[in-house]
Amino acid sequence: MTDVLEKEITGAPLTVTIRGSVRPIAYPIHNVIVYKQQTGDSLFDGEVWAKIDLQLDPERWLACLWAGLHELQSDKSWKAPYTLDELGGLVDFGNAAEVSIAMVKALAAYMPKAKDVPPNAPAPELEELPAPPDPSKDPASQLSGLEREIDSVSHAKSF
Repeated sequence: MTDVLEKEITGAPLTVTIRGSVRPIAYPIHNVIVYKQQTGDSLFDGEVWAKIDLQLDPERWLACLWAGLHELQSDKSWKAPYTLDELGGLVDFGNAAEVSIAMVKALAAYMPKAKDVPPNAPAPELEELPAPPDPSKDPASQLSGLEREIDSVSHAKSF
């Protein structure tokens, strides 16, 4: 498949900027395994995403970024452009919101999709649907992990 055709089908690759260097970020199965080896958590578990929070657990957030930077090399090996320690020294909070947004988009793009539901399948029962958010609670408390961090950094930049 040509690069042009692949971009048309899959969309432009997501990137992050680290100290002026633009790098692709993606989470194919290899990168998901790298994250699990580093943290013990599976990115296929939605509850794990709430733990990837720069403010609450910067090591886990950095591990997720590092795992997403791994790329297939011409010799068929996988490698990140930086070691985890190097990346820790390069990342700053100046563009953490943009990096977090790219991480969320890349994670979502590679996660397993819900199985197709046949058109004549019965509608789900009401008890299967998630409860709506409680409007009396602070909206920020209803966010989790990366979403909460993105929201807080976005608000901080607007002041």
